[in-house]
Amino acid sequence: MSPISVPPQSVLEPGSLILVTGITSYVGAHVADQLLKRGFRVRGVVRDVSKAAWLEERFTKEYGKGMYEVAHIPDLSIEGALNQSMEGKSCVIHLATILIFDGATATPNDFILPTIAFALNALKSADRSPTVSRFVFCSSTVSAAQVPPNTHITITKDMFNEAAIEASRAPPPYSPSHVMTSYSASKALAEKAILKYISEHPDSKLTVNIVLPEFNSGVPLSVEHQGYPTSVGNLKATFEGDYMRAKFFPPLFYIHVVDDALLHIAGLLHPGVKSERIFGAVEPKNLNTTLALFRRLYPHRQFMEDDPTEGENWAVHQENTRAEELLRWMGKDGWTSMEESFKEVSDSLI
Repeated sequence: MSPISVPPQSVLEPGSLILVTGITSYVGAHVADQLLKRGFRVRGVVRDVSKAAWLEERFTKEYGKGMYEVAHIPDLSIEGALNQSMEGKSCVIHLATILIFDGATATPNDFILPTIAFALNALKSADRSPTVSRFVFCSSTVSAAQVPPNTHITITKDMFNEAAIEASRAPPPYSPSHVMTSYSASKALAEKAILKYISEHPDSKLTVNIVLPEFNSGVPLSVEHQGYPTSVGNLKATFEGDYMRAKFFPPLFYIHVVDDALLHIAGLLHPGVKSERIFGAVEPKNLNTTLALFRRLYPHRQFMEDDPTEGENWAVHQENTRAEELLRWMGKDGWTSMEESFKEVSDSLI
């Protein structure tokens, strides 16, 4: 397979070795795949080698021996755990995070603190390495703001979700919505920790960029090994009539998972992207708009009724133009549409 060409202005050449944490995740596997398609070598950080063996088998078969290698790191919360894995690397994409969906039991100690520790430890190890020049952190738009339904708000690159940070410190008991609050706070606080570290180390050689996607859609790299996790699992539930799971997410903006992966890679390669927050929020969606799309695409199937209480996401994302510009720089004609993205997932279920 011939590699996809990278933009001629890229700060890295194909063949460079990129460290990717969270590589077995929905987004992480696509990030690695898109890097390999462009001729970059990838070292994937995994906690369990046996559970991640499918990636090595797939990538070796598809891209050849030596293009993908494994770094076994059981615990990313230990400072220095990644030091040795950074050897010979050009850049790092850090996607590893903590996801706990039981909002009734999750506390900041299980959820938020490890996410911050993962991010800071990866950043410090990258900064110590003489060869690593760029670091990209995967955050989320909810790090900037958790938008209540039917609320007009403009989301800017300077915003942080202070409301979620404050709410995450509340004592138990927690409501089911605490999951989204804690997730939002974990990403916001991890971003703040990264920015604080960089401000306190003005001599650091690292260029640090942050990507903030929202509701990812698109078929996982391997349904057999990954299933339909997180946001794409929400789409599956909506298509199959699992009302409780379909209602788990509030109204959000969608992005196709490959477009998301390409924004992360643009954060590595683009010479003019420095100290940026790149927002990936394409079109607003909620339960009812998703159902309407499915009814139009599959007129002979029966779907659940609309929820009359469902609100809409009226946010305006000020930085979307910049993100699309970077996507086009990576060779895409523009965003993958919500209809195309959701149809890709639903067709895989039939």
